[in-house]
Amino acid sequence: MKSAVHSDVTRIPYDEIIMLHDRAYDESTPDELFNITIAEELGDVIRTLGVATTCLPFTDETMALLKHKKEAGQRFAIFNLVENVERKPEWQPRAMQALEALGAPYTGTDTGTLLACDADKFRMKELFRAQNLPTPPFATRNYPKPLYEQPGLWLVKSAIYHGSFCIRHENVSDDPDFLLRLMQQYENEHGGLWFAERYLPGREFFIGMIGQRGHDPELLPETELTFHPDYFKGERRPFLTEDGKWEEDGAEFKAIGARYGELAADDPLKPHLQQLAIRSWHALDLSGYARIDFRLDDHGEPCLLEVNTNPYLAIIPDSFIYQPAARAGLGVADVLAKIILCANPAR
Repeated sequence: MKSAVHSDVTRIPYDEIIMLHDRAYDESTPDELFNITIAEELGDVIRTLGVATTCLPFTDETMALLKHKKEAGQRFAIFNLVENVERKPEWQPRAMQALEALGAPYTGTDTGTLLACDADKFRMKELFRAQNLPTPPFATRNYPKPLYEQPGLWLVKSAIYHGSFCIRHENVSDDPDFLLRLMQQYENEHGGLWFAERYLPGREFFIGMIGQRGHDPELLPETELTFHPDYFKGERRPFLTEDGKWEEDGAEFKAIGARYGELAADDPLKPHLQQLAIRSWHALDLSGYARIDFRLDDHGEPCLLEVNTNPYLAIIPDSFIYQPAARAGLGVADVLAKIILCANPAR
């Protein structure tokens, strides 16, 4: 993908970008260590914009160094890529809290928004409902118990884990007793809150957004997932499981594709998705960058599944950020520059 910066992207007003990533431990898994690889690869791209980059782990020593740099008047911003603190995803907000206390510009969302969205998907869905944004019915084992009132298929998922963690075909069922047992099983095995969401059978879309709080975001062209019917049939329903997202050598991964920005300009679904994306940006008080996930219900109406305020930025062929951006003529460097220019607190 080309990375030439477009004329509408202002020169980055910093002398250095700190690529802040997860700390490596002896027991870190390859997936966890990949966070460092992402920081290094993105840093390589950002250097093509004429600014220096330095990769550093999120540690007390790093924060002390950054405090010294700030006190010395150095012009730098932090590209925040921290996903786990002490290998715990639920502690991710601690990184944002430390950056806010430091007072230097950093990319992405703030602590309050993260806690209201990514850190608790169940709470995020309650915010959707409070803001009259369409979202599928949902319930924990104890609240508000629509599993007993509304027959149909439900999907069990985690409120705190990302990356389609433990989302499997067998998580979909119309048996309330099974769903309740599965939620309890996952809570015992993995911790955190698990809930059931009404399974929607329609098409699935993503839209990336970049912008500043209080202003309409720039929308990237929509991504639509495609599911090959020869594989997804019977009990193998067309939705994104953990294997379908990550097992690159598996049949399910190979049976999932994507279309970028291919909705026709006169297709009423296109502005409908865009309007919901903008409404969600303002309703959740978003800033920096985010990705919103939609799925169509039985009547073809889009519903919000979740908003990811820290979407995956790895430079991979099927990226849900860079591929739709390319459809709009934006390279990887363009996207990263736009994200940096929306850095907090400079926004």
